[in-house]
Amino acid sequence: RPAVHIYEGEKGLNQVYEEIKGAKELLFWSDLSAAEKLFPEAVRRINHATVENKIYTRDLIPDTPDARASSKRWAATAGELYRSRLAVGPIFNDSVVYNNVVAFFRLQHQNLFVVRIEDPTIAASMKTLYDMAWSAAKPFIG
Repeated sequence: RPAVHIYEGEKGLNQVYEEIKGAKELLFWSDLSAAEKLFPEAVRRINHATVENKIYTRDLIPDTPDARASSKRWAATAGELYRSRLAVGPIFNDSVVYNNVVAFFRLQHQNLFVVRIEDPTIAASMKTLYDMAWSAAKPFIG
């Protein structure tokens, strides 16, 4: 059975964001600017951890000025470890595949939560879907 947990509120989201810092690879599809606005310290810590721990990171972002600016800030620190591409449609939240985990964050002030699913087959399937979306997306930083 997959391990499924729902974490609520700032404390719950920060707990999962903290866990991400120990990943080997991060595959985000996110509105990084929304995460930055709500959790600037968590985003900064993850960004610095990618450099310190040499975590290769790919990010599918919405094609908005704010998301582009956030991606440039991340790249300024992470350098060659970070790549981003522009998604065809909107992305409102933050989602990530790492290790054997898929995490779906809801980044709305009134209702913050993350659904964390740990299962190797679900993570592998989501990585396959991610790779297909990555191939179709327009390169931005990379």
